[in-house]
Amino acid sequence: MSFITTPDVAVRSSLAWLRESIASLQGPALVALIYFLGAEAAFYIGTLSDQIFALFWPPNVVLFCALLIAPQRRW
Repeated sequence: MSFITTPDVAVRSSLAWLRESIASLQGPALVALIYFLGAEAAFYIGTLSDQIFALFWPPNVVLFCALLIAPQRRW
């Protein structure tokens, strides 16, 4: 026989908080990953030739698009 028959309310609430925290960080983590990959691609393209001059920094385009998509209250 188990001493604990019902789940502890504190444990349930902390697990719910953890799930919500992880869910709210998925978007920023994805943007950070894409920003990193964009920076690596820009560095790779920049090292191919001295003749290439980028008018924009590709990772900044990623951030700009993320800010356009996300609601302003979430910035």
